[in-house]
Amino acid sequence: MLTLAVLVAMIAVAYVNRHSGVPIPWPLTTVVATSGGGDTHTTTPSDPTLDLWGALVNDTPTPDFVAILTTNLTLWVCLYTIAYVLLYLPPVDSVVQRWKLNPARPPTSLVVMEILRSVRGVVVASGYELLIHQLFASGTYEPPLCLAVLKLRSSDGVETEIGTDASLAPLATVVIAGLVVYLWGDAHFYWTHRLLHTPWLYKNVHKYHHQSYNPDPFSGLSMHWFEHLVYFSAAPMAALAAPLWLCRIMLKGLLVFPLQGHSGFGSWESESSYNHYIHHATFNWNFGSSPVWDTLMGTNWVKPTGARKKGTHSATTSREQAASTQAAEVGVSSEVVGPESE
Repeated sequence: MLTLAVLVAMIAVAYVNRHSGVPIPWPLTTVVATSGGGDTHTTTPSDPTLDLWGALVNDTPTPDFVAILTTNLTLWVCLYTIAYVLLYLPPVDSVVQRWKLNPARPPTSLVVMEILRSVRGVVVASGYELLIHQLFASGTYEPPLCLAVLKLRSSDGVETEIGTDASLAPLATVVIAGLVVYLWGDAHFYWTHRLLHTPWLYKNVHKYHHQSYNPDPFSGLSMHWFEHLVYFSAAPMAALAAPLWLCRIMLKGLLVFPLQGHSGFGSWESESSYNHYIHHATFNWNFGSSPVWDTLMGTNWVKPTGARKKGTHSATTSREQAASTQAAEVGVSSEVVGPESE
């Protein structure tokens, strides 16, 4: 939920400053040498700004794979590396250790493998984004199932064509669009994740992600290549009902959102902070990116107490047996490590 909050905050700041740009809080000074006498003088650019809105909500198709890949790799490297350095490397790691859900540290060899797999995932995501840009670059494509509320409207209520000027969209459109994207992504992730836990797909595909049973930031996108294709497919599928700017936001979200659930840190007092860690520790519960679908479908994990410690009805026993089988595939047991296991 923290990652979602950060993304929402970024979009809000970008929207408020969509016409003027986000002010850069530090002055930039340029030293210029004169041609006579070697004297110098300084000039300060006027109010440097960052076009964050243009970077996040961009309706202009740019079917350039190198540019797309560079942007996505930069986003992934910066965010995931900062998270790993702050949480797992000295001297800060000793300060935050008490919030580590599993006190053990993942082996370096696994982290290296996670990084390599994640880079492959960023390439897959960039390939999907290229396809989306090429689709809209034709100038004739309009999402066949596009919701009317997602169409951009100017401040005077005049509807514009999809794919024109996103700066004209009222805040309500952006908020509703963000909610639609989140609900779609949540549903897509839950049901494809359940599918990946069926016996054949788990054994041949999804078990590679579950090798990170004690997750760290780089675990988030550490997957089999086929799972990358499945996971990131939510964005091109959204192109059936969403304009380009919304598809772009969704794809960036798919790159960023795994960071929160795989950090390996949280509080046992807050379910949202340990929800996905429980999935990695128990294997067959908490499939969703949020508790919504797990609650609806009865797959949410509840701390075993008393008579429920090993399941007292066939559905629970069956799920526990499947969890044990899946854990064995990666050489561990399906048990929670941490205060909640006591």
